[in-house]
Amino acid sequence: QASSLTRASLRALGSPSLPVMRVFGLALVASLWAGASSEDDVGYEAIFNNWPKEWAAEPIELKGTLPDWLVGGAHVMNGVARWSFPKRKMGHELDGYAKVMSVEFTSSTTASFSNQFVRSGFFNRSMEKQDITAGLLFEETIPPRHLVPMQNVFAPNDNININVVRVNGKLQLISDLIGTVYMNRTMGTESVCVDGKWPGAKVSFTDTPKFPSGMAVTMGSAHPLTEHLSAAADTGDYYGIAAATQAVAFEPIKSEYLRLFKIIGKTGSWMERHEVITLALPRAPYMHAFGLVTPEGAAPGASADYKFAVLCHHPLYMQLPKEFPSYETPMEDIWAFKTEEQVRFYVVDLDSNTVVHNLTFTGAPFTYSHVLNSWQEDGHIYMDLIGYKESFFKRFSMSVLLNKTARDAHSR
Repeated sequence: QASSLTRASLRALGSPSLPVMRVFGLALVASLWAGASSEDDVGYEAIFNNWPKEWAAEPIELKGTLPDWLVGGAHVMNGVARWSFPKRKMGHELDGYAKVMSVEFTSSTTASFSNQFVRSGFFNRSMEKQDITAGLLFEETIPPRHLVPMQNVFAPNDNININVVRVNGKLQLISDLIGTVYMNRTMGTESVCVDGKWPGAKVSFTDTPKFPSGMAVTMGSAHPLTEHLSAAADTGDYYGIAAATQAVAFEPIKSEYLRLFKIIGKTGSWMERHEVITLALPRAPYMHAFGLVTPEGAAPGASADYKFAVLCHHPLYMQLPKEFPSYETPMEDIWAFKTEEQVRFYVVDLDSNTVVHNLTFTGAPFTYSHVLNSWQEDGHIYMDLIGYKESFFKRFSMSVLLNKTARDAHSR
């Protein structure tokens, strides 16, 4: 799903033009899903096999010599590597159990490989029962789990399988879910959630200022971006996005909220979020990624600060009231793509923390999953997106991914 290149220590090593930590929103698998001819599909479905084996500091001999600035660092990746037990299998790729992998560059000619499933409450309970246990899933299992009402919502829901960041020296796994997982350098799970609260305990983000009461802050920020290009250092701050949406349908709510926030690196906590700007909207969209832009003409390198944040408001909304009161509806079915609405772009000046441009896209509405790049050129701001003609979650259903006819015919 995503990965980080991290340093082994707090020392400021390496070329200043080569940040020692980068977060990548990898679109590799998504590009493979874009449809391929039969000769291109050889081995594709093996991606979705279970990969149960774990490794600890397995030696790797490299061909060639690594640069000095990379020695002592590690390339860390978060993703999914198990979807079934003998009794039951998952119906959606994004429901898979999180597994973290790391390649540590131990010398200029050697490296070591480690990986481990994240010891979340969801994983631990499933391993104990040798079955897929309670939890909110994008798609119900095959065969169904037959749970009682509210059992899913009171489950740990801590299968954080999207991204990895380093905040003040702490390696942390993050996703759109509430919470974080601390990992050590050999990929051992140190703690799940935050502040000593273990699976099953109530965890929540500390937002400053708080969102209005009656809202459900439903999202983490799966693809945050560093405040400065030099924030590859362990103390770097991050920008992220969060949506506050209606939780239940008892009474109408006048506004929902979309917030650009900042994580202060020196706190070491992913869970403390500080407002940059909050937009009051009739509906707050689900937003998985966003863009940051440097001033036009800024020299590349670690000293360049960002000037703008670009938020793409596609008309894709989470309808949590559809889950209430049983929370048995698959997560895949609670999203609404409002094709009658146009896509909008909010350009936020990061010096004044104000929206300086509110732009309407006049083409056909679309949804998007990830932002690949954003930049300025000749007085214009550009943004590369992975776009879709519909809600993209159904594209990740196993019924599509494991059926060549279905995945080749799926909209792009």
